[in-house]
Amino acid sequence: MKGFRIATLFGIPIEINVSWLIIFTIIFWSLSAAVFPMTYPGLGRGVYLLMGAVTTVLFFASLIAHELSHSLVSQHFGLRVRRIVLFVFGGISETTQELPSPAIEFKVAIAGPLMSFALGALFALLARGLDTMPGFFAAAGVCAWLAVVNLALGLFNLLPGFPLDGGRVLRAAAWQATGSLRRATRIASRGGQIVGGLLMLWGLLRVMAGDLFGAIWIGFIGYLLFQAAASQYGEMVLHAALSGVGVGDLMTRDPQVLDPDMTLSAVVDDYLLRYPYEGYPVVDGHLDGLLQAKQVKAVPPEEWSRRRVREVMTPLGDAQALDPHASVADALQRFSQLDVGRLPVVEEGRVIGMLSQSDVIRYLAWHPEIEKSAGT
Repeated sequence: MKGFRIATLFGIPIEINVSWLIIFTIIFWSLSAAVFPMTYPGLGRGVYLLMGAVTTVLFFASLIAHELSHSLVSQHFGLRVRRIVLFVFGGISETTQELPSPAIEFKVAIAGPLMSFALGALFALLARGLDTMPGFFAAAGVCAWLAVVNLALGLFNLLPGFPLDGGRVLRAAAWQATGSLRRATRIASRGGQIVGGLLMLWGLLRVMAGDLFGAIWIGFIGYLLFQAAASQYGEMVLHAALSGVGVGDLMTRDPQVLDPDMTLSAVVDDYLLRYPYEGYPVVDGHLDGLLQAKQVKAVPPEEWSRRRVREVMTPLGDAQALDPHASVADALQRFSQLDVGRLPVVEEGRVIGMLSQSDVIRYLAWHPEIEKSAGT
């Protein structure tokens, strides 16, 4: 999921997906135009707008705190956190590896809801205190809303369905009981599908009650949860199956390489129009970077004759390249981390091949038993 960085906290990049602007706008408008005017009448339009803005920003901060708690506990146990991304339905803390034990999985998962409960209690205390002070009526209203929402956020995330925090707690318990991460993931994923299905049913009931907006929102969340639960298990099965397949088994050997001082027009004429590949390693005695077709397309054609490969390529070193003896599962994770579809394969400082996502897809197409097991 793509996002733009807004901050870095404790060494963890905080990013916002564009979809978050949708929920930000909806919350701000509903609070300032409906919730606060109805709950606290007679305060004035400007006060309601200010209350809506402050509440929305603090809710945004609460979500960051929720996800940051997951991330800090992960870091405590030696896991590298790639980033935190906020999107329309909440947030996600991305780690670069699976959690190593049921106990650590439980501690990382429960940290988020505990943070939400703590924030809910804090805002509730603030609301009670401010409500007794003259002139702080609006501030008390803001804190009261944040108290309710943080408590609700904590409770919702404890629902026993993957990939919610409660689903991860369920997976940790099942993992501890069965000794099998795959079996535990399947149990938690089924829980996620059940929770998602119940939310969709609730949405249908809201339609019958005349609450169309609430019905759409609840039903859509249920649908996304149902789909995410199914895909999480499938991804794990694929990862396990591809862990036994080496990068060297699927890579394209002896790939075409580019010189960093080539013009983009030469790349287009001699490579992109001649070969079917979407990315090429850039080599200048050693691996220098990766040039993708989409990067060339992003440059106006009239500039191709004077722009050089090194100006638009993605810089890469041997550390970002793939090892031929690494597993394809690790390669897919590297693709995701670097947001690329192809990567060079380097051995003893020399580029010996290229592996692309299409190579993996082609392998799966000829091994349907893997995809079939992922879909069960």
